[in-house]
Amino acid sequence: MSVLVHEVRVQSHLDGLQFPVTTSVLVDHIRRSGAPDHVVEVLERTGERIFEDRLAVSEALEP
Repeated sequence: MSVLVHEVRVQSHLDGLQFPVTTSVLVDHIRRSGAPDHVVEVLERTGERIFEDRLAVSEALEP
């Protein structure tokens, strides 16, 4: 799967989320929205931080 397709899929799980958001709130939200487990795990490994916007989430998922 290409990085672009992966990012689009992740972004769809951010709908309805109000930024800025903490890692724990982000993880809870995307888990409830049905995000793939590997995406949840990557975000959990970023540690507790503040995500200012959707771009910050995308950057956290970059290899």
